[in-house]
Amino acid sequence: MASDNRALDALVGGWQLNALVSLSSGTPYDVQAPFQIANTNNISGALRPNVVGDPHAGATKLQPINVNAFALPVPYTFGDMGRNSLRSDWRKNLDVSLFRSFPFSESKRLEFRAEALI
Repeated sequence: MASDNRALDALVGGWQLNALVSLSSGTPYDVQAPFQIANTNNISGALRPNVVGDPHAGATKLQPINVNAFALPVPYTFGDMGRNSLRSDWRKNLDVSLFRSFPFSESKRLEFRAEALI
């Protein structure tokens, strides 16, 4: 959109603003028992605990899960927690750019560009 003032158009007009937003859910993970309880000779040690409460109760940024919501299973049994049943914090990304081209002659121009990656 142009105004009637050419000087104002030359100063204010022609700017371009671009933005890119990316949002994604967090990575799935699960809690593991600290030692081999089921006695299955599972060398990876990935044995899940029993869920006895809400894993998200009282969660904060510094402590994302409620550790009191899990209990060790009875010896020689498997825990009831599902595989990858918890998710880490979601990811958000914002990229913004502002630029304008200032022509000096038919073959020369100066371009101003500012970018922010948040």
